[in-house]
Amino acid sequence: MIMSNIIIIYYQTSLLKSSNVYTLYISYIDTHSTIQIMHWYSIIYRVIYTVCIICSIIECLCLTLVYGGEVPETEINALEAIYTATHGVDWNWKNVSEYGAVWNFTDNSINPCISPVWQGISCNINCTLDNNTECHILEISLDKYNLVGSIPDNITEIVQLQDFKISHNLITNTIPSVIGNMINITQLNLYHNSISGSIPIGLSNLNNLSVLDLGSNHLTGTIPTQMGDLTNLIAFMVNHNELLGSMPSEIGSMSKLLVLLLDRNDFYGTVPSTYSNLINLEALDISHTSLTGPYNLEFGPDLAYVFIGDNYISGTFPEQICTCTKLIHLSIDDLLLVGTLPTCLGNFLKMTYLHTSENLFTGTLPTEVGLLSSMVTARFSYMLLEGRIDNVFTTYIPNLQTLELSNNHFSGTFPSSIFSPKLETFSGSQNCFVDAITDHICDASALETLDLSGLTSGSGCKQNVQLLGMFSVAMAPNVRGTIPSCIFSMPNLTQVSMSGNGIRSTLYEVNSPQLRILELSYNRLVGSIPISIQQKYDLLKLDMSFNRLDGTIEHMVNYSSILNTNTEEEVEVALVALESNRLSGGIPGQFMDSNADVNILGGNLFECPGERLPKND
Repeated sequence: MIMSNIIIIYYQTSLLKSSNVYTLYISYIDTHSTIQIMHWYSIIYRVIYTVCIICSIIECLCLTLVYGGEVPETEINALEAIYTATHGVDWNWKNVSEYGAVWNFTDNSINPCISPVWQGISCNINCTLDNNTECHILEISLDKYNLVGSIPDNITEIVQLQDFKISHNLITNTIPSVIGNMINITQLNLYHNSISGSIPIGLSNLNNLSVLDLGSNHLTGTIPTQMGDLTNLIAFMVNHNELLGSMPSEIGSMSKLLVLLLDRNDFYGTVPSTYSNLINLEALDISHTSLTGPYNLEFGPDLAYVFIGDNYISGTFPEQICTCTKLIHLSIDDLLLVGTLPTCLGNFLKMTYLHTSENLFTGTLPTEVGLLSSMVTARFSYMLLEGRIDNVFTTYIPNLQTLELSNNHFSGTFPSSIFSPKLETFSGSQNCFVDAITDHICDASALETLDLSGLTSGSGCKQNVQLLGMFSVAMAPNVRGTIPSCIFSMPNLTQVSMSGNGIRSTLYEVNSPQLRILELSYNRLVGSIPISIQQKYDLLKLDMSFNRLDGTIEHMVNYSSILNTNTEEEVEVALVALESNRLSGGIPGQFMDSNADVNILGGNLFECPGERLPKND
């Protein structure tokens, strides 16, 4: 090859949709023989021809991926109707790079199914691979997008729609009855909106429906009995509405149900016996209604979550539940149950939440409860239980965060095993714990709420005391011991309630930075109020009334959280109560005009210059 030869080759591939013809342009300047030029032309032609064929294949694929199939105009119009009817201009769009493109109806060439796909939209997968395949929208998922408005009727134009999920928005008006014609729907999720009206009977036509969530709306009327025809449902949720009437027995025909949530409605009557047919059920919530009668249902072995509380259900503990060894959460609180708690509670080794409070159970707390090593929350308050709890909680329950034992007749002491490092809330008030307060409380380093009020004030431990030989009064014994000083240095403590114990003790400096409520009334506390308490300006409630405290309160000049409350909620909580002590000296001026409840004058020896006194005392 001679260097003086200058050969300029230019090629251009142009895909012509009608004939797929490629054109090759070659220009050259020749200073040598035609034979030499033809030789090089032959070689270069073959190379370029091969490159063009490869490029054409790649370009065809790329163009197919870009343009794919078209979405029917009726479906685009339906999307635009949804956008318009729910104030799409105010939607909360998510990150475009992660969630897809913003909806755009100004450019007719944009395909919502082709990359970048519109947010909340899913289509049939082959519409992006085959130029001859029509695209169809299969899913609309716009949870928490700030949709405000109503669902338009022409949503039915999206004929192949399978999933329609618009939870946590502000959808109003009613559920369009025409949705009952969308036979391909498998998931309909309208949870947590402001939808009113009744449940359309037409929804019972959606034979492919597997998930129906209408919870947390304002639906009224009854549940149509025809809903029992939805035999493919695995989740039926109409909780948190204003539905009334009896629970339809036809729901028992939904044999595939895994989740049934009917709670927080105005249902009445008994639970239909047909619900025992729901042998695959894993979660049941019929709480906070007005159901009556005994609970006689039987369920399969997979039941894990049971919420029955806050009804008028009577009888004894539902023994049928004892066979559900996979239970994780059991709430049977605020019922009319009698008898004793069964030992089968120890069978629930996966149990994390057990709530039996506000019933009429008697007897002791089964020792098997202490074996529930997975327990996170245990509530046994407001019942008639008795006996010692140190026989129950003999070892740490490692993940226990909440333990409530208040308003029973428990006695003995608090075992150290209760106060594990993860415990956040403990209540033992209104019982018969005479020797309960120990330093072990401080082992619960995560403790936030400690309620030890009236530890000996349970009705079962009061003693009759003769007064003047004329009449007797039932009085609770005083709690022995003192207040452990370490309590007031616990880093996460927000509330300490130890009123009504008759404890003889002095007060200690407070070093708990999160403490907002301190209640120590009706004890026998002596000495002065520590400066750290008087200067703890972020307290919301301080009650040390009915003690034997002396000294002054001159350092209480910056109680801004309590004394400068403005909102109704703050005023309801805010309190400074120091009456019936032996306090003296002056009253800080901040107390005079406070909106909070101030009780400091009675039973003290304050100096009151002039006639100005706290206005709310």
